[in-house]
Amino acid sequence: MKLSVTTRCIAGKQLLGVARHHAVLTDRTREKGGSDIGCTSGELLLLAIASCAAGGLRNHIEAQGHTPEALRVTAFFEAPPDPGARDRIVLSVALGPLAERVDPEAIRTAAVSGGVTSRIHADCGLEVRIADTRG
Repeated sequence: MKLSVTTRCIAGKQLLGVARHHAVLTDRTREKGGSDIGCTSGELLLLAIASCAAGGLRNHIEAQGHTPEALRVTAFFEAPPDPGARDRIVLSVALGPLAERVDPEAIRTAAVSGGVTSRIHADCGLEVRIADTRG
């Protein structure tokens, strides 16, 4: 199955995104002219990255015979040191008591092993194609 999503304008700054039969409403914060009734696109990006990393980490932890109940993954944008540069995306992984029993390098590898995180980690190119919808 080809993975794709579609987004369209609803009202004001609101957008409706559809993936298969799931819908997500995004919006801007009030400070940016929105009504703040949904996540921003940046928040959804971070959520997708954190969710993918957590899934890869869960699989790795379970394969090692441990339970991932204390696992928490936080994704955030970190301001660049140079003005005008892009923010970095950072994953912060909390393991609780497991931290003493796992290899940190294996954890880093597992965090970027999923489909989303591996693409981001590899700095994949983004191509923009203009669709011909005239007929």
